[in-house]
Amino acid sequence: VSGHADESATFGITQANGAGHFKYKDINKDGVIDPSDETYIGNPNPKFTYGYTLNLYYGNFDFGVTLQGVYGNKIYDYFKTVSLFPNGAISGQSGVIQGSLDTWTPSNPNAKLPIYSQNTGINDLSPSSYFIENGSYMRVKMAQIGYTFPKNRAFDRLRVYVQGYNLLTLTHYSGIDPEVNDGNPNNIGVDYGTAFPI
Repeated sequence: VSGHADESATFGITQANGAGHFKYKDINKDGVIDPSDETYIGNPNPKFTYGYTLNLYYGNFDFGVTLQGVYGNKIYDYFKTVSLFPNGAISGQSGVIQGSLDTWTPSNPNAKLPIYSQNTGINDLSPSSYFIENGSYMRVKMAQIGYTFPKNRAFDRLRVYVQGYNLLTLTHYSGIDPEVNDGNPNNIGVDYGTAFPI
């Protein structure tokens, strides 16, 4: 959140009204913030994906666990525009999560969100690095513990086990689930907040 912006900004932000709004970088250094300053600020494709399965046996007991994850991708958390910003993209559904009222004011200059404004000419909801987050995660996909009873007259083999899926996810992503892809190749790495978490 910035205290000022360029006079010639096409985002509607000027020196006069810029206090508390996001500050956009003049990438081509021409003194104007416009579409020519757009750039890539995150790759939705992970640097690598991984999985690991471990099976342990001790006497008649057995234990198995499967880990799975990705590293080095970025997520565009579009859901913040409707869940966090009080003047978000969908009327009547905005600012619904804790912290959505922590907006910039002169007495709250370290707020997490820009100043609350209904001026549609100033668009803090435009894509920016504010919405980009680390999408790396490691998930316990499956864990199972079992016991095999010794052979007897009633049965040759009997094994009892308990198994769970998607038990734990370790991530720095603030959204509901870092696996945000909905199957549409145009939406890779974009979290619209519409999918049920795994």
